[in-house]
Amino acid sequence: MKRIVAPSDVLQAATRVEPVIVPLDRHAYTGLDGETSPHDVIVATTSQERMLAYRLRYRVLVEELCHQSPEDQPAGMETDAFDGYAEQALLVHRDSGRVSGTVRLILPHPSLAPGSFPSQTLCPDPRLSDPDFLPLARTAEVSRFILAPDARGGGFSSGDTDEDRQRSRIRVYNLTVGLAKAVIRMSVENQVHHLVAIMAPSLLRLLGRLGIHFHPVGPAVQYNGLRQPCHASVRDILERAAAERPDVWEVISANGDYWDIYRDYAGAD
Repeated sequence: MKRIVAPSDVLQAATRVEPVIVPLDRHAYTGLDGETSPHDVIVATTSQERMLAYRLRYRVLVEELCHQSPEDQPAGMETDAFDGYAEQALLVHRDSGRVSGTVRLILPHPSLAPGSFPSQTLCPDPRLSDPDFLPLARTAEVSRFILAPDARGGGFSSGDTDEDRQRSRIRVYNLTVGLAKAVIRMSVENQVHHLVAIMAPSLLRLLGRLGIHFHPVGPAVQYNGLRQPCHASVRDILERAAAERPDVWEVISANGDYWDIYRDYAGAD
């Protein structure tokens, strides 16, 4: 399958997916708390589904974090030129249809080489434009890795118990793993070998605790705060997760299905 305060009607639209356009993913993932996840990973294949991703991005990046001006995104959807050749994925709550998260995978654009990806213009390290380090046709960039505010919770308060805090952490971990699964799914469906990203240090640490490792490429850059350009191979992500966090590996590999697809096109060495 290859393919943020808003007026109440916009906010509602940004967090709901009509059941008619959301097919159930046959690989429902298992949460880290041992329970079956209430979410499905959906790769957007219609303009309606892509609009849901753009609206959630607006809600978080424009309204919550103020990374952009509303005047620059007047339609209530956060988009840019890279969306023209990117895949979008949604994390959808199965019972309510609410969108709990989104992530995109920017695919290579041969006519724009070496400017296919945001990281190539934001990071001075020449390796990001070196075809021996990152073969363009087999590389993609992970970006807009976003959890909906109502899904991740509003943070801790003084009245929270240790149990409340632990439940909140588990919820964020599960949602993060769900988006990581979406990244692997889109990668293998597009026969990607290498992933680049510009990530907040906190996200890199969280992924590392989950056995998902990206490696720094060059120095940190200022991009809506301090961000670290980084790289990982799909093979390394899956192999290290299997060794360090088998529970996470089961999720992001769809119980090994995505690993098998990767080995089919990348070879078994």
